[in-house]
Parts: sequence; structure tokens; C-alpha cells
Amino acid sequence: MKLFEHLGADEVAYRFGGGGTASGATSFKFEAPSQSEMGELLDRMMGDSEYQTFMTQINAENAPSMLGEIIGFNVLDVGLPAGTPGRVGTLVAWKPNPGQGEDAIALAVDSAKALLRLGASRCRIVQITTGENIPTFVSSTESASFTAQGRWREALTTDEEWQAIAARLVAADAPGSFRRFSEWFSPI
Repeated sequence: MKLFEHLGADEVAYRFGGGGTASGATSFKFEAPSQSEMGELLDRMMGDSEYQTFMTQINAENAPSMLGEIIGFNVLDVGLPAGTPGRVGTLVAWKPNPGQGEDAIALAVDSAKALLRLGASRCRIVQITTGENIPTFVSSTESASFTAQGRWREALTTDEEWQAIAARLVAADAPGSFRRFSEWFSPI
């Protein structure tokens, strides 16, 4: 984390996987304000000797963990408030049906607004930009704690607006198909 912060990355976080992930899985994320600034960050990384040493260590035969997957994404500007990053998060990935990308995003935005109203600290919609599952959109919902997350989850069961959104998510004419649900916790 210190290395990526030193290189100028934003929102550097180490996370433990929760529901929907392999037991013991961890992830690491860092962000930049734009794709061009991410390019500048990556250029700094590639030229940094400390980063090169780090990469050698994590790719060594006796490394304490194994690199599983690298995912690139864009946070979409869909009018959601900036919110406050949380220590507990939920990710829901959707693959839009052909020609229904905008409808899938609109439904994700409606979902995010309801979750924010019910107490989530931040919701973002991101588009995956790498890997075999393009196009995929991910709704990321963050909460300050497991207790806060539990409160808005409990409220979902009786909230009429959320129940209508949930019906749209599983309807035969839904604009996309569910791909993955996972949770995480940032201990640091």
C-alpha cells in the first residue's frame, strides 16, 4: 500500500474477500482520477525500481500468495454523489444484453440511489475494461461497517421502491444478466 501511495495512486486499499469469493482470497486496488492519469501512474510504476523489486517478490516461487487476476475499470459518471469510501463493500456484476447497455446502467443507477437512501455510504457504477467478460458493469456499494451494511440490507426486505427494482432485475425482460456477487472488507 505504501509503495502505491508513494507512486501517487488514489484510494489504495487492501481487502479480504467475503461472501462470493474463495475462502482466504484477498484483493488490492488503487485508482487514478482519469485514464490519462492512470497511464501516468503506470509509467511511473514501470520505471520505479522499488515497484520492480516488488513485482519480482510477488512472482517468486516462494511468494506468500499467488496473483490471480488483474481487472481494469472505469468509474462511470452517472450522477451519483461522491459519497464516502467504506470499509465493507458489495459488488454485483451484470452483463448487459446486446443493445441494452444504457438500460442496464439506468437500472444500476436506480438501485444505487435506493441503497444510498437506505444508508449505504457510497455507490458507484463501474465498467470493466479488461478480461473476457467485456462488456460488464459492476455496482459497487460501500458501507462504514458490517453493522451499517446490515441495516440497509435489512431495510431492503420492506422497502417498496427496492422491491420494485428487484422485480425489474429478475424480470424476463431485464436489460442484462447477473454474473457475480461478492463482498469484501478493508482491515486497514
